[in-house]
Amino acid sequence: MSISYRFVEVSVAAAAAAAMLCTVAGEFWNTDFYFPRATQSGTPPADWPQCPPPPARCRALEGRINSTDAYYKYRVDEMLLPLYRKGDEVTLSCKDGVSLHSGSLPSFSGMTSVSVVRLKYCDLPSDSYAARLALLNVSVTRDLELIFYYKQKPTISKIQFEGLAIDYLRIEYETSVQNLYLADGWLEPLTELTRLDVSHVSLPPMPASNRLRDVSVHGCTARGAWGGCGRLRALTAAELRWQHAAPPRWLAACPRLRALRLRATHLYRRLLPTLAGLHSLRILEINYGLLGFNDGDTLTKLFSELLQPLAATLEELSLIGNDLGDVCELDGHDVKLPLRLPALRRLSLANSGVTRLCDSWPQDLPALVHLDLTGNTIETVQYRDLKWLGARQSQLLLSDVGSIAYQQSEYSELVRGNCSELGVNVSISGWLQCDCRVYWAARALAACPRHARLVPPPGCARLR
Repeated sequence: MSISYRFVEVSVAAAAAAAMLCTVAGEFWNTDFYFPRATQSGTPPADWPQCPPPPARCRALEGRINSTDAYYKYRVDEMLLPLYRKGDEVTLSCKDGVSLHSGSLPSFSGMTSVSVVRLKYCDLPSDSYAARLALLNVSVTRDLELIFYYKQKPTISKIQFEGLAIDYLRIEYETSVQNLYLADGWLEPLTELTRLDVSHVSLPPMPASNRLRDVSVHGCTARGAWGGCGRLRALTAAELRWQHAAPPRWLAACPRLRALRLRATHLYRRLLPTLAGLHSLRILEINYGLLGFNDGDTLTKLFSELLQPLAATLEELSLIGNDLGDVCELDGHDVKLPLRLPALRRLSLANSGVTRLCDSWPQDLPALVHLDLTGNTIETVQYRDLKWLGARQSQLLLSDVGSIAYQQSEYSELVRGNCSELGVNVSISGWLQCDCRVYWAARALAACPRHARLVPPPGCARLR
């Protein structure tokens, strides 16, 4: 095979700022993805931070600046300090140990306002971040992101956030062995903050006056009650622990809470007391929460104590990764999870050990448009299941399915109805066990191939 190369001509002036584009086998190839760009050495442009005059120990090394993003490296106090800028975002990386209190830091010539400031591995200032950024002639108007690495062990208090008017704060501690400590009252100065994302921190109760609407916590340890949450609308908590036992009615004082997403937050028998008092939720996820068949008391009460009070508002429910087993009613065992939720539109029971679509679901879940049963072995999918979901545009996700079963009467109904199409899209990622049980389903798919949209088309497993 011959390969033709055609280099796109660029002017000498533009060559330093533009990638080389080639045509290889009829396709464009951007050399930027494979080879480093030429860098600019020496003094950065006038609109970039400049080193202060001696005796400051600062020297501009090299950088790259174009129309979309830029970086420049400085040597400050004999340590490397990269500064990145992309659009309206500025990132400062202090990994080599440069201090925000150094008198040798480069700064913009005039006050520069940016939407996002990201500080990676920088030391915790003894005063406020606003004061430290002001020495760089930088002010942040929207997002502040703070990333600490495992050797840093700061205690963050409210003094660090004095003078900031930001909407979003992210604090990431890059270790799961210990937690970064947030002092009581640390959030009080951030009166405009509406979004908070923290990982691996020791989390005190929120102040009563906060304006937080959307909060995400990962790998954190809570020191007691949640605190003020009058405006909270969405909470995501992954691997959350409590310093002491999880408090009862943890979020009952959050009247506007509409979405609660829990992942690997193991409350065991304290789940229902902790989540008691929730109202008006639209989205509830309890994924990988160690709910299971062996915890019969919790599972039996999950509907009556938690889900039933939410029946009028709950639109999305996810119980991924819990060992639920067969949740259908009237199935002969004692543990059942009734799902009488008339407003529910999305249900995910992926990797939960369910074995079938319950006969009661068409009546109990009349609004459902998305059903995820992937990661389970479903013995049989009935035509009535497809007809129920096909009454509206919907999606059914499956992995391992033994059979698709139609009755002769259902096949005849389809043919007499001129192969009326169902509104359901069915995705089966595994192979069917094709035996006599699929006869009428095969006849129906042959006579009316578009009556149910199976993507990809089902295939038969090899006979052993």
